Amino acid sequence: MPDTPCPCSPKKLLTNCCGRYHTGEPAPTAEALMRSRYSAFALGLTGYIRDTTRPDQQAGLDMQDIAGWSHSNQWLGLRLHRTGAAGMQPRREFVDFSAHYCDAEGKLHEHRELSLFVHLKGRWYFIQPD
Repeated sequence: MPDTPCPCSPKKLLTNCCGRYHTGEPAPTAEALMRSRYSAFALGLTGYIRDTTRPDQQAGLDMQDIAGWSHSNQWLGLRLHRTGAAGMQPRREFVDFSAHYCDAEGKLHEHRELSLFVHLKGRWYFIQPD
């Protein structure tokens, strides 16, 4: 993995930030998983997006749509608003963030999301909303 800036935090190197999660190390927190998923979108690592979605939801993902959104945008930055507990059994946390990107037509966007994550069998997973 090249020593390039991490998409989630350009002041950090990818190898020392999200890259280690992309190569198999479990993200230690819901926030770390959210950051690594943002970086995966920016880097076109759509398999990582699938693999870090709650296992019982993975088969329902539209991987072609995810890849299209990942590759058709220029990812400009991430802003974390807040995080917190969202229940105890199983352990759940929320992450409120904004992803900034530029689409293929040059239009700037801010995607604000309140995401929910669950900790199962030693790993954090994104919960796909119904």
